[in-house]
Amino acid sequence: MFRYIALLVVSIVAAVTGNESTCGPTRPSPVPFCDKPDMGSCGNACCVVDVELPSKPDDVYATTHSWLKSEGTDRSFTYVTGPNKAGQNPGDDLRPYNISWLWIFQGTHTTTKGYVDTINFNIQKGKGGSGTLMRVANLANIHGALGDNGQSYKTIHYLLSAIYPESVKQGISLVFGCGQTTLPFLNTSQY
Repeated sequence: MFRYIALLVVSIVAAVTGNESTCGPTRPSPVPFCDKPDMGSCGNACCVVDVELPSKPDDVYATTHSWLKSEGTDRSFTYVTGPNKAGQNPGDDLRPYNISWLWIFQGTHTTTKGYVDTINFNIQKGKGGSGTLMRVANLANIHGALGDNGQSYKTIHYLLSAIYPESVKQGISLVFGCGQTTLPFLNTSQY
């Protein structure tokens, strides 16, 4: 009986607090790293960042891939693979093509409320040929996700902090979205 009550209490606490990688519904979000709300920079809310990592590209791919397959620290992440509706299943390894990007792969993140975002990863050698440059892009999947309450950046920051904490301390470079790009409002009086 005691075990049952303890399990029930843990389940209730988990349901109330949600996962650690979610910004939540409060606007603006009081959750750390939810301070870059995007307003539809990619049509839907999105965030694209670059991060320099000291490890070799193949090691960065293996580590990130493994972390996604393990569902991440709070079990809200996945690695995406398998054929699409057309039967296409491109591989992650771009090395045979002799281009600057060496790896390309995809994951997802699911918020406490069940919203699922797509996370795209591209990996190449770092500046000067040492280390790795990893580009990470998070796109809100629900149609009409004009604003994300900072969730796109939070997802990326959470993932990178869990896997590469030292590199995150050195800085994440915002490339696009992440609340940095806004779309002009239409002046409907001219139509």
